[in-house]
Amino acid sequence: IIKMRKIKKYFWEVDIKRLNFEKYKEYIIERILEYGDEEAIKWLFKKYDKKIIKKIAFSSRSLMKKSKNFWKKILNENI
Repeated sequence: IIKMRKIKKYFWEVDIKRLNFEKYKEYIIERILEYGDEEAIKWLFKKYDKKIIKKIAFSSRSLMKKSKNFWKKILNENI
């Protein structure tokens, strides 16, 4: 529950207790990469494998170009 508080503010439109973290991982990863603070990003990388985060980040149509470029640099990928 403490960990849920770190990310709850990014999912204002859903009941976080009912959110299926596996089924909706793309939505969750995109939202945290786009809006998350340092705590939320740390949570994200503990929750999901880096390969999955990279795959979703680089194929996302929801992330802004600025965010996508930032994550490509952070995740050591060519732009």
